[in-house]
Amino acid sequence: MSADLIDWISRQGQVSGDARQDLIRHVRRLGWDFPDFAAIIASPALHKELAGACNGKEIAVLSRAWRTDFGDAPQSRPPERKGISDLSERQHYVGGGDHMYSLDGYAPNDGNDKQEQNGRPVMVEAWTEPKDQPAAHRKAHKDLPAEAEIEVAADEPSKQPFLVEQEKLRDPGAAGLPGPDASEERRQRPRQAWMEADYVMQGPTAIAASPDGSAVFMASRGGLARFSLPDIQLCASAVYAGLADPPGYADIAAGDGFVVCADVNGCLYRHDDVTCELEAKMEYQPSVMEHAQRIVASHLQRRSSPLVGLEGGFGGASRLAVGGRSVYLGGRDGVVTSYSAGSLNVMARYRLLEVPASVTIGVRSLFFARSQRLYCAVQSSVHVLRTPSMQQVARLRGGPRVPVFGNVSCAIESSSGELAFVADVGGPSIHIWKTSNWQWLTRVELPQGGGPACHLTIDPSDEVLYAGTDCSRFIAFDFSRAGAPMCIAEGAGGGPMVVVPAPLEQILVLTDGALRARKLL
Repeated sequence: MSADLIDWISRQGQVSGDARQDLIRHVRRLGWDFPDFAAIIASPALHKELAGACNGKEIAVLSRAWRTDFGDAPQSRPPERKGISDLSERQHYVGGGDHMYSLDGYAPNDGNDKQEQNGRPVMVEAWTEPKDQPAAHRKAHKDLPAEAEIEVAADEPSKQPFLVEQEKLRDPGAAGLPGPDASEERRQRPRQAWMEADYVMQGPTAIAASPDGSAVFMASRGGLARFSLPDIQLCASAVYAGLADPPGYADIAAGDGFVVCADVNGCLYRHDDVTCELEAKMEYQPSVMEHAQRIVASHLQRRSSPLVGLEGGFGGASRLAVGGRSVYLGGRDGVVTSYSAGSLNVMARYRLLEVPASVTIGVRSLFFARSQRLYCAVQSSVHVLRTPSMQQVARLRGGPRVPVFGNVSCAIESSSGELAFVADVGGPSIHIWKTSNWQWLTRVELPQGGGPACHLTIDPSDEVLYAGTDCSRFIAFDFSRAGAPMCIAEGAGGGPMVVVPAPLEQILVLTDGALRARKLL
């Protein structure tokens, strides 16, 4: 039972408390039992949950304690041993020497101690972490089930789009899971494979498309998932590897050969774009302190704490962007940080200041344009930075003849680099600027009751602007004609969206927990 395994892990005194808590959390989330943990202890290098929770010394301690309690790498819990029920008698000796166990008769000959051969002691090689296994033995992530709705638009107008419903995916036969009568198949199939994919698909938050348009990546509360295009089939997945509260990936951006995710604490995670394996991790390095004071029992107490994390938590426009070999992140401290795409080392920083300068306001969205300009939305203005020098070239905000009434929710630039679109919460509306002289051109009013636009994207032809509101409304505007843009489509199904270029020419929208594909207008 998982409860017995949790009890056994909690008694390992030589393992740090944080490592034990991480292991217990993995046991509860993945449903590990004694046979599962026996396989994990036998091959720790193949299970990133154990390698991420414990260091090499702690893994060695767990392996020795397991062999001492249950024998040499058992495939299942030995029935002839008492197991967990008798550990209360020897809990003070856990992790101690063999002479302490022998006092109570708990020292089985596991072959790891010194033995005598021809009257001379023979040294047995100590247990170490196994070497990396070949690629054929690594855990495959293909053809994993997903507990999410996936809708694909038909190629021809006569065909109706089809929907894979959650009820069918929950069915063991339809989802490819071993049924209640297939006990032998369940034992032979890797248990963590389908459980990981099922966990990863919970609570999708953001999507990003690969630069070549061959795959789309989905970030969720459970981790990262990769779907192939155009069939939108789950190919690989990875469980969230951080310790944020609440857990999960809040933003995602895709580059050439890698995928970068960010959690609500501002921690970055670099994954491989094919296998979704975690390659690098970088904690957020604060540079702004938050000062506070209060009076307690007639005494003034001052407190200073660093500002970390992302502004707004989950949802909304992305605060993460990828440009070339750099990764840009906007934090709650109002600082835009540039990281190297390979090692995630900090390369440059720029603090966005409003009036008064003493007030710290977080970055609400980032967008990296083809013109190498970085758009940073902060409160009611947009700072335009030149990369990679991180120098400000313009600041878009309201004025006497610029009717910007509310906070900026997101910003985007056209593919040609001639126009900049800024979504305004007040109204709600979308403003258009000319980038040659940064002159405000016009204002497009959004339908009342639909909410402000939180996601903007432009098709490759530079003629249609797509907007998704916080009330899951989908709106399309044609701005190719002279004058104000004209609304050409409006309806339900709005959310985080990406445009897939030719030959697919589709727009993928993440709405209501489903990934849907639409034809470009």
